[in-house]
Amino acid sequence: MGCNCSCTNKDESTELIPEVQCPPPLVNEKENEKENENERTSIHSNINLNFHIEEIKDKEKERPKLIQKVSLKGNFLDKNISEIIEELNPAANKIDIPSEMMKEQPHNIVLPPIKLNNGEIYGGGWNIHGQKEGYGINIDKENKVYKGLWKNNNYGEYGCFIHNNGNYYKGDLVNGLAKGKGEMFINNKLKYIGEFDNDIPNGEGKIINYEDETNYTGYTINGIKQGHGVLEFNDGTKYEGEFKDDKIEGKGKIVYSNGEEYEGDFKNNLKDGIGIFKWPDGERYEGQFKDDARNGKGKLIFDDNKFYEGFWLNNKPHGKGSYNLNGKILPGIFRYGKIIITENEN
Repeated sequence: MGCNCSCTNKDESTELIPEVQCPPPLVNEKENEKENENERTSIHSNINLNFHIEEIKDKEKERPKLIQKVSLKGNFLDKNISEIIEELNPAANKIDIPSEMMKEQPHNIVLPPIKLNNGEIYGGGWNIHGQKEGYGINIDKENKVYKGLWKNNNYGEYGCFIHNNGNYYKGDLVNGLAKGKGEMFINNKLKYIGEFDNDIPNGEGKIINYEDETNYTGYTINGIKQGHGVLEFNDGTKYEGEFKDDKIEGKGKIVYSNGEEYEGDFKNNLKDGIGIFKWPDGERYEGQFKDDARNGKGKLIFDDNKFYEGFWLNNKPHGKGSYNLNGKILPGIFRYGKIIITENEN
């Protein structure tokens, strides 16, 4: 008989009553959905895992063939790449590239250093065609080290070149040339961080000069300061304004560490043209400059009631001019700062 269901009566007619099937137990729909989801997740996980395993198997199948291809190009070395660099170009071991550039290479095979038939040493990723691919380190015959990305045996989109003398470039690359954002260190005294084009600093950037202890932030064209920029000196002096051909030239303002300041025209790193020079005590000069000094016509204002107006030579009144002292005007001819002829004496 079926299950003992309370809906049946045990009497003489029991045998004539058809067997009753009990309804299935109630199932929580949410739990059922969860089980189905788990089942689906398990299926997807197995698919992904199987795919990854097959990928590894395929990669390992190619490994002997690849090693054979690579071994035809040179001989594998019994040292790791860092040890080899330490012997040939130790400066390169001190320069790191971003860790994300050294990420896993699922589609490449990473092999130990090999000395290639062209005399270069390479350790890193190879594709199945026996070409440098992914992240790798190359040492050329002059011991210049390249750390970075490769694509089909060519330099990739990011890398670092380190020369034996310590010069290096680290950053974006296009066809093996610096293009984009990067960092360059030159002759143990200059570092440039900023934009590059055609292997040369071009665009916005910062130049740190360790020799004269200055910092420049602004525009460069073909490696030289050009356009608007800010130049800071080690004593606290700061210039902001225009540059031309690597020199301060054009309109700008310089504030000295002692509180003096000049705003106006510059030429060849010197005050030249029309400008205003101010002293911390409130005195100021307005007028012409030449060769970094007051030369030409100008006005030196001591305070509201005292000033000299006239011609200047090397920061001194020279030529025709006049003093105004509390409203009293004393005109005359000056020579190297001294009055030699007054109007009353004429």
